[in-house]
Amino acid sequence: MTEATLGVGVMSGTSLDGVSTALVRLTKQPLEARLVAFRQDAYSATERGQIIEAIARGGSRDLALLHVALGERFAAAVLQLLAEAKVAPREIGFVGSHGQTIWHEPGQATLQLGDPAVIAERVGVRVVSDFRAR
Repeated sequence: MTEATLGVGVMSGTSLDGVSTALVRLTKQPLEARLVAFRQDAYSATERGQIIEAIARGGSRDLALLHVALGERFAAAVLQLLAEAKVAPREIGFVGSHGQTIWHEPGQATLQLGDPAVIAERVGVRVVSDFRAR
């Protein structure tokens, strides 16, 4: 990490209320994380319904399509946050995406969707993801 690095965190949990994005400035000396900008985007009723339906059906086709669609949604949320903060994507070092939790069984299994490759392609920076995997 250089003197200071900007990064974006993306989160959406089991409540399915929407996508949260936070732009942070990280420094080594002193070790510090400072919030630069934050945005909360609610899922529309249609989006929420699509997620619930895909989870309920549980088929690989539905989940694969949702994985890509959520990657697009998360990338759009990141780009919107950056635009509002007047920060170009090239100015950030990374995006950290927790993903949309669709199943979580503590100590046994977890599954988050939101294709990090799609986010990386759209935003143009490295993406760190799959935080809960063993």
